Amino acid sequence: MTQETLYPLEQGRAKKGKEAYQKLYQEFLRRLPLVGDFEQLLALAEVYLFAVPAQTGVYESDISPFDHLRLVAGLTQILYRDYQGGILTQEILERSLAALRNGNEEKIPDKPLFLLLRCDLSGIQNFIFNVTARAARSVKARSVYLELFMRYVVKYVLRELRLFSTVIVYLGGGNAELLLPQNAEDVLQKVRKRVSDLLLHLHQGELYLSMEWVPLSLRGFFHFMEEREKLAQRIDLRKRGKFSELDEEVFFERFFVPRSEVVEEGKQCRNCSRKAEGQFEDPEDQLCPVCQSFIDFVDDLKREKMKYLVEEIPPLTRQPRKVQEMFEALGYRIRFTDSSPFHGRIYRLEEVSLEQGNGGLCHGFILGSFHLPDKTFSEIARAAQEEENGKRIGAVRLGYLKMDVDNLGAIFKELAEVGKERATALSLYRAFSRYLELFFGGYLVHFIRQKDPGNRFFYPVFVGGDDLFLVGSFPQMVELA
Repeated sequence: MTQETLYPLEQGRAKKGKEAYQKLYQEFLRRLPLVGDFEQLLALAEVYLFAVPAQTGVYESDISPFDHLRLVAGLTQILYRDYQGGILTQEILERSLAALRNGNEEKIPDKPLFLLLRCDLSGIQNFIFNVTARAARSVKARSVYLELFMRYVVKYVLRELRLFSTVIVYLGGGNAELLLPQNAEDVLQKVRKRVSDLLLHLHQGELYLSMEWVPLSLRGFFHFMEEREKLAQRIDLRKRGKFSELDEEVFFERFFVPRSEVVEEGKQCRNCSRKAEGQFEDPEDQLCPVCQSFIDFVDDLKREKMKYLVEEIPPLTRQPRKVQEMFEALGYRIRFTDSSPFHGRIYRLEEVSLEQGNGGLCHGFILGSFHLPDKTFSEIARAAQEEENGKRIGAVRLGYLKMDVDNLGAIFKELAEVGKERATALSLYRAFSRYLELFFGGYLVHFIRQKDPGNRFFYPVFVGGDDLFLVGSFPQMVELA
């Protein structure tokens, strides 16, 4: 698959029918022997089935086989876990199946069998842009860190509950939604406390992850958007009591007991005002260990052909002192590389592809903007100047482009109305969320790269979720917008 596959086509140009599907099927089978685990199988199915209609019979096709099978696999593992725990009984199962076959929603037992979990990271804007030293690299480093942080919090939750990623409903832009077994509440409380403790320790309250959940029954799938709205209200309440999940003693000590660290005048970090360590000839380099670790974290991304993120699972370590150690505290060591490594789980960056240089398959792909342009903001601003008689002419100006999607609520409401007819609101929501991710993290990143192949004019800070923020040379930025 190439990036052009993501581009929308006129209806008459779209490849469909028996021959087109047969070709995809043969390519899928050719790579199937390379699959080593379930996550690789899931990624392979996404690459080859994401734009094929799930059916061409009774209903107008609005989801793909990948979206359908992924959701079925996620629900299956949750229901099996409920059955093992005695939450789902044979009687409830038979009554539910009979009601579903007859299309009688009211007779489906209303017993909660699921938890709908939502994670919402707050403080993102101030965290990314509150920098003054080495601004270009610091801003990008913080953006990449936050994108991966949310991803690995979700992985942490799944590992603690021994679940596959098929239970993920949405992941992107500082938000995540998951369907989980009904008996997962104790684990979620421990995870919430653990993550809050890590964030408070490393980032001193700049970031906060709200985690809340609501019970959901099989009947609740007919009203999925309404249940999701209830969860949003609980998230808002959680945000008003940040870090309240921590023990009272820990909470009091972190917020009210003075720290013993002495920061002498002129020795504070240029970005966060914590204590900078070492001797600095250049004021731009006067950073504390945490802020410096952001720079070190993405240093490899300066290379233009950086292709992979490699993930290893080390034992949990002490409280994190650098951003790299935050991921280790969640149970994962990650690094970036431009060649296929021999061990660890491997993810392709910025491409809808699973290909490795050694002929094997990656475990998945991660969309978004990760590459780090090796330019300062001043150099980008000057890039649009023209030469005339050996002199530069034109104003040196940076442009800032911020875009996000409006009226998502109206779209979700429409999905809910369509879904009520066939109890498919969840599957439509899951498919729509994935296409939104493909549009921002895949299509738009590729589009920007096409407009600026030499990385002269644009510096993508973040592109993903349902928004983007770019810094660039002002004239070209206006044209791009």
